[in-house]
Amino acid sequence: MYAHSKQICLFFLIVIFPFSTAALVSAQIPSAQVAGAKESIKDFSEHRNQACGFEETGRFEEAVESCEQALLLKPDDAEIYNNLGTARARMGRLEEALPALLRSVELKPDLAVAQYNLSTVYRHLRRKGEALQPARKAVNLLPQDAKIRLNLCELNLELEINKEAVTCFESLTKFAEPDARIQTFYGLALVRTKNLKKAITVLRETTQLFPNHAAAHNILGVALINKKKYKEAIQFIRRALEINPNFEPARFNLAVAQMKNNNRASALKHYRILQNANSSLAVKLYKIIFSDKVLFVEKK
Repeated sequence: MYAHSKQICLFFLIVIFPFSTAALVSAQIPSAQVAGAKESIKDFSEHRNQACGFEETGRFEEAVESCEQALLLKPDDAEIYNNLGTARARMGRLEEALPALLRSVELKPDLAVAQYNLSTVYRHLRRKGEALQPARKAVNLLPQDAKIRLNLCELNLELEINKEAVTCFESLTKFAEPDARIQTFYGLALVRTKNLKKAITVLRETTQLFPNHAAAHNILGVALINKKKYKEAIQFIRRALEINPNFEPARFNLAVAQMKNNNRASALKHYRILQNANSSLAVKLYKIIFSDKVLFVEKK
C-alpha cells in the first residue's frame, strides 16, 4: 500500500512510508487561489486522486495519463511530477521518468521522496555517479528513514566509497530494525576497509540472527580467509552453498579457501562446476589453482 491522504499522495519507487500532516501542508493549494479557480482545482484534485488510485492498483499507464492531465491544470506541481516520473519508471520507461523527476526536484529541492526516486532511477539506469547527489540530499532531508539511508549506503558500496559506506551503515544500524541485508552489507564495507575484527563480529551476529542468509555466510567466510582462518572460512562458505547451490561467488570463495588450506583436489571440483556456470569466475580461479604452473619469462 502507498501512503496517501485526501490532500496528496506521493509515490516511491521502492520504499513506502507515511507522511505527517506537516509534510502535506506545502502541497495544499493556497486559499487565495481557491477563491479564484474552484472548478480547476476540483478537476486537478480529481486527476491527482485518480492517479493515486491507479498507482495503488498497478494501473501505471492510467496513472501517467491522470498525472499529465493534472499538470495541464497545475504545471508547476512538484509532487505530481514526482508521481508521474515514478509511474513511468514502474512501467519500465526509465529514460522518460528522468525528466519528470528532475523537474520535481527543480521545483521543490526539499522533496525527499523525489530526490530518492531520482537516485533510484539513476541506479537502475546504471548511472550510479549521478545517483549519488540526490541520494545524499534525500538522506539530509530525512536522515532517520531507513530505506532512504540504505540507498545511499549501497551506492557508496557500489562506487567503492568504502569509508563513507562504513559510516553510513553504522548510522543506519543505530535506528533500523535488524535486517540481514543491512548487516551483511555493513560487514562487507568493514571487510573492504580492512576492519576484519569488527567485520567478523558483525557477520557472526548476522549469521546467528539470520541462519539462512547465504550472503552473510559467504562474506563472513571472506573475512575469515583474510584472517587466515581457512578451516573456519570453509565451514561458513559451505553453509552459504547449502542455502543456495547456485551462489557462484561463494563457490569461487570456497575453492580459494580450499586452496589456502592445501586442498587443490576440492578446489578443482568447484573449478569444473564454474566452467559451465560462470566462465569469468572460472578463469580467475584457474589462475589461482595453477599459479605455480605459470612460467614467467624475464625480458633481457
